[in-house]
Amino acid sequence: MEDEPYSYQKWLKQFLLEKDRTRHITWLIDIAGNSVKSIFTDLQELNPIMGVCRLSIDYNRSFKYLAAYDIKNYIEKFNTEPSVLIIDAPRDEK
Repeated sequence: MEDEPYSYQKWLKQFLLEKDRTRHITWLIDIAGNSVKSIFTDLQELNPIMGVCRLSIDYNRSFKYLAAYDIKNYIEKFNTEPSVLIIDAPRDEK
């Protein structure tokens, strides 16, 4: 039996598919963890229809450098610019 998606997953997937999104920043924060956010983000990035590029966080390297690198890799992979940037911050980094 397949698990039901979390309510935030249903909402976010619909939100990402909207064609008339504004250029507003939408923050979703889950401080409890263990709600499959990283896996959900990875799956959205693999689907070119979603236009999602996951930005890496590594506290030993510049976020600006990593973001540019992630976006460049996305463009090379899908031959288009991403329409959504998602920062999936790890809990184990300080």
